[in-house]
Parts: sequence; C-alpha cells; structure tokens
Amino acid sequence: MAVEFVDIADGDLAFSNRPTDTALVYVDGMRGVLVNPETSKMSFFSTTPDPASDGLLARFVLTLAIPTSQFDAMINHLVMIRDQARLRAEAETAPPEEAEGGAA
Repeated sequence: MAVEFVDIADGDLAFSNRPTDTALVYVDGMRGVLVNPETSKMSFFSTTPDPASDGLLARFVLTLAIPTSQFDAMINHLVMIRDQARLRAEAETAPPEEAEGGAA
C-alpha cells in the first residue's frame, strides 16, 4: 500500500494533541537520506558502547518519511534557526564598541 502525502501550508490544520504528547526519540546522528520528487526519508541512529572493542555501536532508531516539499521547508527552517543562533553567539562574544568621543 502506497503512502499518499498531502501538501499542507502553515495554519491549515487544527491539532488534536500537543508535541509533548508524542514519542521523544534521542538520536546521535543521521545516516542515510533518500530524496525523490514526492517523498524524502531520513534514517537516524543512536550510539552505545561496544564492550567488545571499547568503541561505539550505532543502532538505527527512527526513519522519518515526509513529503519532499516539507523536507525542503524543514531544511530552510533549520538553516534559518542555525543562522540566527550564530548571529546571537557572535553578538554575545563581540567586544563592546568603544563609546564615540570617549577619553583616550
């Protein structure tokens, strides 16, 4: 059975629950992305210590499938959030500007 996605714009839906009502999955990274014109899939993993090698073992914990239009919107939104965070961090670490006309 094929999954059919519906393209939804912001504000088009009323929600029957809150984001905090859903499962929370912690991930350490993403390995594997498939993007085609209609559907995008991303596979996420978590890591655990590997007692046999003193290294880490990765275990896939979630595969997310979303319409590619929403994948594109998500990427754009994440880039905007990252850029805003970088600007805030730069503003917080920048030395204060010297007052104009101050004594030397």
